[in-house]
Amino acid sequence: KRYFPENKIGTFHLTGFSVDPEKDVEIIGLYWTNFLFFKNKIKKLQAEGKLVFAWTVNNQTIKEKLVGSGLVDGIITDNP
Repeated sequence: KRYFPENKIGTFHLTGFSVDPEKDVEIIGLYWTNFLFFKNKIKKLQAEGKLVFAWTVNNQTIKEKLVGSGLVDGIITDNP
């Protein structure tokens, strides 16, 4: 943040996650299966102004379901 204050700070989590709200984390990347199990936590993070991204989503059907759920702010994929 000191050298590039315009850049957002993020974390990535494979299974489960905990984010310390005191830390300067603005973006949270979650392996896409977390969106099946942590819906309430994801909604809470978004309400706090955090951006939540799903990764790595390469299946078109899953991409569409995640986007339609309103739980993702973005998707990271190998197949754009």
